[in-house]
Amino acid sequence: MGDKINAKEWAKDFDLFMSGTEVQPPTHVSREIFEFVRKDLNPEYWKILAKLGATHAVVGSLSLLICSQFGMGTGVIVMNTFTSLGVFGCTVFCGALFLGLTNFVAGFIFAIPELNKVRRTGYSPILLLGAVSLTIFLFFGANIALNLALAWLMGALIAGVIATEVSFGIRRVFTLGR
Repeated sequence: MGDKINAKEWAKDFDLFMSGTEVQPPTHVSREIFEFVRKDLNPEYWKILAKLGATHAVVGSLSLLICSQFGMGTGVIVMNTFTSLGVFGCTVFCGALFLGLTNFVAGFIFAIPELNKVRRTGYSPILLLGAVSLTIFLFFGANIALNLALAWLMGALIAGVIATEVSFGIRRVFTLGR
């Protein structure tokens, strides 16, 4: 196993392989392989949404710990920084932090075909996750004005897209180095 073959031996092995007779696998085996590869390279949208939702449940909850807005965390610095930007600035950055962190983490735990699907669908899972998050806030009694909800959603979507692309780029750099 540890023995390395030189280029001539490798070329000879390859020529021997290429000169062999071609064998066709059974049709049902080919179909199963093609179906497996197709599913792997084109994951189902609902599975991506479920995985992103589960990631957000964990990361989104943890992000609430660094901002004391909801009385859960001790992140007075984050809240004070965001509120110093005014109502709309605070709202945009709140959405950006909440979904940006989720998408950054998702960029490292999702498989590359899953990230590609998020990108191919115009980042719609990020927008949907933002809308679901706002709906959950409403269920917990948050008073949300439409203009502020749109500002929050805009920050969430922009940060989600940027976080997805940055994490995707980092993965590509480190994967290509192997």
